[in-house]
Amino acid sequence: MSHPPIRLDMADVIAKWDRAQEHLKTLNNAVRSFFDDDPYTIATEPDHEQRCHVVRLVNPGSVPMRAWSVLIGDCVHNLRCTLDYIAWQLAGSDLNDRATQFPVCDTPHRFNSFAGRRLTRLSSSAMTFLECLQPYQGRNENRLIWAIDTIEKLDIADKHKLLTVVASSQVAAGFFVHPVPGIEFTPYMMRAMFEHGAVIATVHTNPLFMGDVQVDYHPVFDIAFSEALGLGPRQFVIPRLKEAIGCFDQLFESIRDVVF
Repeated sequence: MSHPPIRLDMADVIAKWDRAQEHLKTLNNAVRSFFDDDPYTIATEPDHEQRCHVVRLVNPGSVPMRAWSVLIGDCVHNLRCTLDYIAWQLAGSDLNDRATQFPVCDTPHRFNSFAGRRLTRLSSSAMTFLECLQPYQGRNENRLIWAIDTIEKLDIADKHKLLTVVASSQVAAGFFVHPVPGIEFTPYMMRAMFEHGAVIATVHTNPLFMGDVQVDYHPVFDIAFSEALGLGPRQFVIPRLKEAIGCFDQLFESIRDVVF
């Protein structure tokens, strides 16, 4: 079966990509506004048995996680749509075509099975192009493939329930130990839930000065995807989505003038 040459029209693709960026910008502004208002108190106390100062959260504010999850889902879905738009155009842009989808498969067998059902309208060159972007080709070595695979997993999860994110990850922290000048100390940031009484850090100092020093701790919080989503630990939402958006932009630029 012969296929006419196809050059992709990226206008609709870019429109969806732009919309994803708008959702991410709204999310970023909301998250930063929430945490910049310092919706918590920090309490430190000496723990003589552990020879450290313990840092706890006190009365943290209620995190608007549901609203944030909706924004994340909207961003992810718009990015996933850009892939299906590309596949549909590669199949000939037939308005009656309801079968073609962009494949994201973790084995060659699944890709071939998918192609037999969803990619029958594509030319061999277009099929080869899509196969080169599959996770089994090297998810960990290729950031574009990583981005495609990540967006696929998030979009599938979001179809069934709101994406699970947590506000328990600290990006950074500032430490001040006084009034003993020159005292050495070792801080350890802890992974903890954003809830009252949670231990978010320990600061170890010379036991001789345990009762003399005061520890000031200034955390910087961000939101991360729940590990239950299968993306791994400490996958911060906004940096990961920004990276995916950048990877998709590279994909669009690379195929804009390609004839399949």
